[in-house]
Amino acid sequence: MGIDRIGKHGPPTSSPPKEVRGPATPSAGERPFEVARQAPPPAATPADPIRPPTAALDRLRAGEIDLNGYVDQKIDEATAHLAKLSPLQLEAVRSALRDRIRSDPTFVDLLRTATGQAPELPRDE
Repeated sequence: MGIDRIGKHGPPTSSPPKEVRGPATPSAGERPFEVARQAPPPAATPADPIRPPTAALDRLRAGEIDLNGYVDQKIDEATAHLAKLSPLQLEAVRSALRDRIRSDPTFVDLLRTATGQAPELPRDE
């Protein structure tokens, strides 16, 4: 007993497709296909150049600030556009970012790559 005629008499056959023929030449009312020329696209804007190390990273490497100062400066840069928030809301965002940078393995790795140092993980008390 076969399922859906598997193994029985091969696949069903269909009639061969009929040939579709169109006119070999365009009729009097039709024009041949033409591609209109378009204006060239506008020139691309130049890409941003590779940025040198930030001032915060330079200050860290020079020993002017420690790793926590570097993280604070980067957080200030990242939240500069949030100046319209209330001071309480802004500090809550900054605090959440600090906690995330110190505890998330991805951010710890990025910080280690950028600075050569890893932040101290918060200790459970």
